[in-house]
This record gives sequence, C-alpha cells and structure tokens, in this order.
Amino acid sequence: MANRKSLVDSARFRVARLGLGSPRTGGSLSFVAFRFCGILVGLAATVLAFAGQTKGAPDTFGMTPPQFWRTAFGKSPWIPLAGDADGDGHADLLMIGPDGDSRIEISRTSPIGKPFVSSVARNTMGNGLVAAACGAFLHGSKSADVLAVFEDGSVRVAWGMTPGADTYPHLSDVCKIAGESIPKAPCRSAVADFAGDGNPDVLILDREGKLLLIRAAIGQDGHTYFTPLRISNRLLGVRQFSAGVLATNQRGQCVWIDNAGDVWRALVEVTRDGRASLGSATRITSASPDDHIAVGRFRGRKSADLLVGQRLLTGGDPTATVLLTGIPPTSVTKDDEAWVVADLVGNGKDDLIRHCRLKQRFGGDDVYVHFAYDSTDPAKGYYCSADDGLLDLWKMGNMKPGGIDLAALGCKVGRRDVIVEIERFDNDPFDNLKANMDHVVRYFASLPISNPDGTTGIAVHMTYGRPWPIGKKDELWKHFDDTFPPKAHRGVVHSVFCCNGGPLVSRFNSDLSHSNLGWKEFLHEFGHQLDLYHDGFHPNLSGLPNDSGGALYPSLMSYFYSYSLDGDGDKVGYSDGSLASLQVDQRHLSERLPFPISKVHFLSDMPFGFKIKPSADGKSTLVDWNWNGIFGDEDVSADISNSQGIDPGPLWKVAKADTAPELVVHGDRPLLVYGRNSGVAARTWIGNNKDTEGPRWSDEGTDMNAGLAGDPTAAYLGDQTTWVAYPTAKGTVLRSVTVGAGGRPSFGEPNLVPATSRAQPTLAAIGGRLALLLWRNKTWKVGLRMITVEGSRLTVAGERTLDIVSDVPVGAVAGPIGSEGPSLWVGRIQSDGFDHGGLTEVVRFVLGSSERIAYRAWLGGTYARHRMTLLWRKEAGILPEGRVFMLSGGTGEQDAQQQFLAMNIPYPDVGNGWLYRRIQLPDFTSASAPGACFFQGDILAAFRHPGDDAVNVVFYCTGATPRPLGDFDDIGHIRDYGLSRSIREVPR
Repeated sequence: MANRKSLVDSARFRVARLGLGSPRTGGSLSFVAFRFCGILVGLAATVLAFAGQTKGAPDTFGMTPPQFWRTAFGKSPWIPLAGDADGDGHADLLMIGPDGDSRIEISRTSPIGKPFVSSVARNTMGNGLVAAACGAFLHGSKSADVLAVFEDGSVRVAWGMTPGADTYPHLSDVCKIAGESIPKAPCRSAVADFAGDGNPDVLILDREGKLLLIRAAIGQDGHTYFTPLRISNRLLGVRQFSAGVLATNQRGQCVWIDNAGDVWRALVEVTRDGRASLGSATRITSASPDDHIAVGRFRGRKSADLLVGQRLLTGGDPTATVLLTGIPPTSVTKDDEAWVVADLVGNGKDDLIRHCRLKQRFGGDDVYVHFAYDSTDPAKGYYCSADDGLLDLWKMGNMKPGGIDLAALGCKVGRRDVIVEIERFDNDPFDNLKANMDHVVRYFASLPISNPDGTTGIAVHMTYGRPWPIGKKDELWKHFDDTFPPKAHRGVVHSVFCCNGGPLVSRFNSDLSHSNLGWKEFLHEFGHQLDLYHDGFHPNLSGLPNDSGGALYPSLMSYFYSYSLDGDGDKVGYSDGSLASLQVDQRHLSERLPFPISKVHFLSDMPFGFKIKPSADGKSTLVDWNWNGIFGDEDVSADISNSQGIDPGPLWKVAKADTAPELVVHGDRPLLVYGRNSGVAARTWIGNNKDTEGPRWSDEGTDMNAGLAGDPTAAYLGDQTTWVAYPTAKGTVLRSVTVGAGGRPSFGEPNLVPATSRAQPTLAAIGGRLALLLWRNKTWKVGLRMITVEGSRLTVAGERTLDIVSDVPVGAVAGPIGSEGPSLWVGRIQSDGFDHGGLTEVVRFVLGSSERIAYRAWLGGTYARHRMTLLWRKEAGILPEGRVFMLSGGTGEQDAQQQFLAMNIPYPDVGNGWLYRRIQLPDFTSASAPGACFFQGDILAAFRHPGDDAVNVVFYCTGATPRPLGDFDDIGHIRDYGLSRSIREVPR
C-alpha cells in the first residue's frame, strides 16, 4: 500500500499541476463507446477489402456492408486506436508506433464524412511501448486521450487536442507500474467504467494471461488520478477480448471468446483496500473460436450491445439477437485484427471499424467501416452504396461537400457516378474538346458494370469552368498540383486539364491529370487516376519506366494498344479481363491459346504482328510465339512484351574495364573476359540462382602485363579450357584460360601468332578447332587462320582470305555442319553508298575446300562502327540456317549508343526476315561491343557502361524474363477499387 500510495501521490502532483477540470458525468457508456477504443496491441493489423455485398439489416436497425474508409493506417507494428481525439463530435482514427519514441499519428474525420489526410499528433511518447488505449481519461476532457504503458512501468497520457486541431499539446506521466506487474507484450487493451464511478478505466491482458487494471478516479480536488492495480487471477486461452457496460450490470465488464468458442463476461472487483480481481465468469453464448467480438453502443441506447461475428446481442442478452448480414461471415473475418468501435458519424451510434487480413490482391492494408443506422437515417451514416467514393448523404442532397450539389448534377444513390472538372486554356477549341469528352461519357456509360440500383455503367458528370488565359500557362504550370482540384473539392471530384499538345501525365490512384483534347488520351490518363497501370499489374524485373505489360493485355492503358486494337482505333478501351484466366511465363510458353481466334486476333496486328491460326476444332488458337515458323509448340521461350524494348532483367555490375567485354560458357559456367590498363582479366559466375545471385562472380584472374592493345575475344573449345585472343603491339596473342578453386580463372602462357601485327582478332570455336579471323583495315579482305589445339601445342595453319571487307573488326560464330563441312557466320559493316538498303550484313561461309558463301543477308538499320557480337543455335523451323542473333550498338551523336538485338525469322514479310529489338534503359548504352553467350535457356550479355567503365551483366537478353504476364480486368478494378480510392481523403 505504501508503494502504491507513493505512486499515486507522485501522479497527483504531476496531474494536479495540469489544472484539469471536472470529469464528464452521465452514462458510463459514453466512455466505452463514444470516446474510446480498446484494441489488440503489438500484433499485426493488416486490412483487406471484403469482396461482395450482403443483404441489409432490418429497417429498425442495421449495419452497412463493409465501406472503404481509408488506406493503410494502424498496420503492424503500429497499434490502431479510435476515438474523438479533437472533441468535435466525430471519432477519429489514431495509431501509435511501438518503435523508437512511439509517435502518434491521426486521421481525423472531416465534416463531409471522409478522413482527412493523416498527420503526426504527437512526435514522441517514450521508448519501449507495451500497450495503448484511447479514451476521455482526464477530468473535464471532451476529447479522447491516448494512454500508453511502457516496459519500464511508466504510464503516460497524451491529451488536450482541441476541435479542428490535430496534435496533442500535452504529455503527462500519470502513474508507475511496479516491476512484477508490468504487462508483457503483445497485449490487448479494453476501456470501460469498470469501477462504476463514471470514469473510463483501462484493462490490459498481456501475453501470459495476466491482467492489469489502470483505474481512473476523480479526487476531492476535482483532478484525475490513475492507479495501477494488479488483478490476482489470470485469463488464459483468450481468442478475442473486449469490454463495456452491458445491460446486465451498470459497471463495465470484460468479454472474451475462449479457444472452445465460448463467449464469457466477468466484472472486475475492486476492494476498498485497493485489491482487484476478476469476478465469476458467466457464459453468454457459444460461437466459433474464429469469431470476433466488440462491445459498443451500436443502437445508440444507454446500455451497450455485444457483437459476436454477425450476431448482435442487444444489451448483451443472448435471447435478443439480431443477425447483421451486412457484416461478412466468419470465413471472411476470421483473420481480422481485434475489432474497434467508435462513433465516426457523430449520431450517437458506434460504428464497427475492421482491420482485416484477407488474402486478396488489392486493398490489403485498407480500413473498412460498418456504419450503424436505423430508420431515422436513410443515408446510413457515411455509407456509399455505389462504392464510388461519393456518399449517399451527398447524392441525397443532405450535404453539399465543397458547395457541390451532387443531386443537381444528376448523381444518384446506388449508381456509380464520377464528377470530372475539366480545365482548359482559352485558345483551345471548346467544340472539339466537348465532342471528345462526350465520347468519354458515352464510353463509361457503356461499361458492363452492374450497379446496386439496377442500372449499368458509370455516369460521368463533366463540368467546364471558365477557360484559363493561355498567357498564364507558365505560372499555372508552376502551381499546378496546388491549384487542381480546388482544395474544397478534393475528396469529391477529379480534375483533368485538357490542353492541345498535352502534356500527357497523371497521378496514379489520385484525382489529377494532364491530357490533350483527344478521348483516347483522356481515357488513358484518367485510367491512371483510377489506379490502372501500363502493365496491367504485371511489373517487369528491371524497373523499366513506361512498361506496357505483355501482348495478352489488350488495354488502352498499355502503350501497345493505346490508339488501335486489332487494326481498329474505335476498339480501344479498358480491358474486361476476359483473357485473364491465362497467365503465362515467358520462359515456358504454350503456343496453343485456349481462346477462339476471334478473341485474340489482335495479336496478329500491330504492334506485335504475331503469326496465328485457328486450331482444327476452332476452339483454340495457335501462335508462333518464338518466330520459328512452327505453330502449337509447348514450353517455348520468347519475349512477348517487347514493343517498347527488351526487358533483360536486373542489371548487375560485376567489373571495371576499358575494353569491350567478352562472354563464353566455360563448361557450365559463364566466363567474362575484359581488359583494363593494358592488362587482361577474367571472372566466372559462381552463383546458383541467376534471379537472385546475379552479382556473384569469382575473384579476378589477371595478367596486368599482357600488353593489351584492343578488345579481347574468346572461345570455349572444350576440355575445361577457354582460349582468349587479343591484339598487342607485336601482334595477336593467343592463350588459354582455366578455372581453379573458387571459380577464379588463370591465364596460360602467351602464344604470339606470327604475321598478325596491326590485326584485330576475332576468335570462334568450329569443328573442334579455333577459327582466328583477322581484320586489318576496311579495304583488305578479312583473313582466316584455323588453329588445331593438342594439349599445350598449337598448330596454326596458313592464312586464307574471306571474300568480304568490313569497316570494323568482324563478329564471328560457328554455324551448322553440313555435308561440305562446318560453316562460319561472319558479321560485317560496309561503307556508305551502296543500294542494298543497309550497311550491316551477316554472311555464312562453308569451310570446305574453299570458303564458299552459302547465305548472306543485309540487316535493316545502321549500327555502331565496332565489332558486333554473333550467336547461333540450331532451331527447328529455320533450317538449314538455324537462328542467328546479332547484338550491337545503334548510332547517334553520343559516344555511347543504345544496344540492339536482331534475329532471323522465317517470315520475309516481317523486316525482310529479321526481327529487331532495342534493349531498354540508359544503363544499357555502351561505346564498345557487347559480350554475349547462351546460358540456361537465354542470352547472358555484358555491356561496358560509358559513365564509369563498369561492366554490367544481364541474364535475360532475349527479353523472356521470369515475370508473369497476362490480361487484367481494368473495368472490374475501376469498379471495385479505383473509383473509391482515387478520392479517398480530404486535405487538411
């Protein structure tokens, strides 16, 4: 008693200094339901949307279906709270963070029935937070305070927020808990008048089942005093925990569900000498162990009600039960965090606030509210029956948010409406703009969306204000985000500034866009406001900007289909998701689509132009994804998202070089060779998973005295030996590379190839021998020497000439072996001035008794004047040539160029038999040739970055990255998510 008295005396001194007034009197339920929230602390609070509608409750009383309130707030590790923090008559959401100084944040309820943008209510409460609760604790307070318990036993109260404010100006230490009584996190807290004296107390249940009562009492001097009382008995096996003043007793009772699903209640008994215990438990009813409970004044009566799952026990009486079908069944709510109650509307009825953890893709962290209503409230609180972000209260004309008369605009309860304020300049033709916006209105009205009132589509209400003077454009652009929409209209309307020539930009999941005067551009930019993305929520691996997803997403949100679909500009629109049942992996594609050709005919038109044909039964469609002339293959790898450029996967920086990098597969491991400071260096990849271990390369093996005078070139000949050739002042040097412990490469002795002074070498492995191509200048024909390797001995044949010249060193790779012998692909660049339509040519030589040209093709475009990289593989459908890949830089004024990949295809009507792809992002520019090799079903490529000479590698240079691709239901996402979230809150 002496210790407790000293604590109380200490608290009395501090609290008395605050000069607080007298407490609120009257029914204790005002503290339980209207001013407090007792909730789960220290556990995750993840909120997800409830998909679907439920039937309304009887007219006499009901609770609405789940209503989106706001996005993530109070998510673990934060502790969510609720109460009328500023005393304006409307409860607010609060959360307190357990880490660091335990900051309090608040999301106040605005006068128009939506949450304000959240802000910090108190920067610090203290370290080591254990539990927290919200209630009108301090005597005379009209606002809800935050009480927090800390691991050192300190108990503090943040208090004093005034109407319209959003900060707690005061923080007071109110008592100290003795060591053995300090609760152990995670805890659950509940607030009720347990003593029956009209003051809200806090009951804390910790992880060990121990109970602690923090009693608030009014002293003779009119001040509030807090006393921590350890409760002698424990409460074990508790699934859910709440408290309130039920009709069965005028004092607060704690209520809980145990592991068996039984619902119990018990009083907290406090003796005159300050001892506390839990009274005898009374079983109320049985339920599912997964049910949630909440105690609150849902009907606005003097006594509180008990909510058990969907059942409302009026006054806590199990014989007076109402089934509230607006609340989802237990199968949906079982993963919710502890239910919270507070009167958001200010109508004297508590609303149910759900922090859910449903397993669904969107709305995972959102907060939902079930508003309590009766027949006197046809608007049902702040309910929005159409789930469009426009409250029924507004549409009825009972409130005009920001002065906007929604009823006069034509908005209707139960129908999805959107209000768009169109801004424009005075030099743009209004008739043209109006005609395009009328097209937008018709399009949204035509959407296959069913509304609660039986109508279909979305009603768009365009408003046109006075045009802005074009002379003020620059000034207006500087303050654009602050100007539109007008602050008073935010949370109600969308704003689009339509200007001839754009720009075309938009905030995602928000209320503001730029557009031009066209309807297609408007739909695209407005789609971003409604939370639609270019990729149909199929993000790429490289962080590529403006990515457009895959070919199977036929939405105007994708840049692929922004202006035309299947060759028809009038067909563009948001995707209905009718192809979304097929989600594909580019590495393992089926060329048999489970849709009739009429559904996917757009694939054959621009921008992809895939070759397709119907199946024999007409029920499916065959497509040549990998452009090899064969239809209906299974498990093929291809890039089907490449219109904006190749996504080669994550970029990994692995070395520094001042030459072009070279890549070969050494056995089963990539080997990277490069030059630096006239030396030669090499590394091998030692990772196991290329998606997660891209930067795992061995230590360097080097010869810094190699005398390198140009780009190295390499070829793997087998027997765990790679051969490297590079130019020096004396001529071409050829040497072996082997791999030792830890994957570190080492170089063999240098071998100088005679008569190669001033030549630039290119090395290839062909028919068990090395082919050394020698380029000397653009007028000399390219030389070829075949080299036989026997152990450490090299036998170099005499030089032969190939009947080609090139402006730059050539690229080379082994081709198919035919009856005449092996073949060799060579890539060259010829001088300007010829009528062949291009400057870059690939030529296949058959190396028999002579060097016969068996195939040659000019590539479209103009490429950087350095050696290109060639790769070849045998591929059915393109025989006898097989498939050739050419990698090189493009041309431009800069020292470094974007990189391109070209490959031959069996369709002369497409690029004269060649397909061309650009590799995205500035990091893939290079001033030198790329290195490349086949590796694990794709192309591993290396680029020397011009800014820092870093060698960057990517593992998916064909673009067939391991990302899921497919269609997405834009229209459903607008209906279920985008409309309400885009105007989700009101600015402070």
